Amino acid sequence: MNILLLILQILGIVILAVVVIACGILLLPAGVQISWKEQVTEVWLTAGPLRRRFYPPLPKKEKPERGTDKPDEPSRTEGNGPEKEEAEKQGEPKTDAEQPAKPSPKEPPPDEGDSLYENIMGNPTKYIRVLTNWAKGPGKLLLSRIKVRKVRIVWTVTADDAAATAIAYGALAGACNTAWAILEDLVDVKAEELRLEPDFTEERRKERCFSCQITARMYIIVASIILTLWRRVKRTSAPRKRKNTAATADAK
Repeated sequence: MNILLLILQILGIVILAVVVIACGILLLPAGVQISWKEQVTEVWLTAGPLRRRFYPPLPKKEKPERGTDKPDEPSRTEGNGPEKEEAEKQGEPKTDAEQPAKPSPKEPPPDEGDSLYENIMGNPTKYIRVLTNWAKGPGKLLLSRIKVRKVRIVWTVTADDAAATAIAYGALAGACNTAWAILEDLVDVKAEELRLEPDFTEERRKERCFSCQITARMYIIVASIILTLWRRVKRTSAPRKRKNTAATADAK
């Protein structure tokens, strides 16, 4: 009997310790740090004092292969035979026809910022609809507790000519002001630098950059993920129920 009580006490202490540790982890602030500059994107995940790079992933350490050392080859001596003639032929300069063609210069990679901008501006209602539905549903809990800090956005607007650049700058400035006002109503956000300028010479693309730090308590993030998955499961199961009811009605 005493042994059974001792085992129960040990189990109770272990369960209590696990619950305390889990509660401490759920109360920790967790988030993500995003930075983009000169077509280089970095994403860092944070949880309390811990910080780890998520993108680009860390390079894997290559293990040295064993038994790959090759024995030294014996030195060859040049004689007066065909080997010497081949060596002399190899030393002769090659003509233009024999020289291999030079590879064509590689085209610069497309700007990630421009492609993202064109994708969003091509169908902005799609992204607005998705974000609105998420903010009204499971994202409402997360947005009310989320904190966005160290926001730094520097962007330049470029178009075909000066007139088109001025028009695009005016339109984008108005849209950004409206979007920032909506963002301030939704979340707790503070900016370090917000700068939007026209670029008439197309020489200021390197000044474009974006960075921010998004944090929230761990239990808020877990609850939002669970609600999002539950809502998605309900949406996928609803059409199946309708099909089943329709099939049973037709059978009757």
